[in-house]
Amino acid sequence: MLRIRKRVTFNVTILVLIIIVIMAIEATGGGFFIYTQINNYKEQISSLTTEITSNKKIILVPNIDITAGQELKLDMFSKALVYASAPQDTYLSQADVEGTQQEKNTEVVEDMKIGRWALIDIAAGTPVLKTMVVDEKISHDLRNEEFNSFLLQSDVAKD
Repeated sequence: MLRIRKRVTFNVTILVLIIIVIMAIEATGGGFFIYTQINNYKEQISSLTTEITSNKKIILVPNIDITAGQELKLDMFSKALVYASAPQDTYLSQADVEGTQQEKNTEVVEDMKIGRWALIDIAAGTPVLKTMVVDEKISHDLRNEEFNSFLLQSDVAKD
């Protein structure tokens, strides 16, 4: 009986040791997995933070609704922080609104102020692109003509 009890105690001890070893291996593997996941998340956060900071732009946005043909003045705009992937030079800048042009026909170079006019209607709070404004005043007699047909030559071939 004593011999059976020693064998059962020995088997239980071995079983407990095996369970402890397995749990230690699982804890080590789980800890390593969590450590690698944390490092991956830190790398992702770092790259996204870099992307966000590279896409920060300070641009001009109108305070009021601007209609097509209206002359742009600096007091119509305020600066705003936006996140956009477009380059900074695609947006209207303060220098573009104030605009200076040098006369080339005279020997004395003078700075002459010129204006910018809205090409389209621009709603308040909308980022203004350089393509939305023009350097020349748009006359009120500007007319659009609609084309309803185009004539093609008879010798036009595919491709």
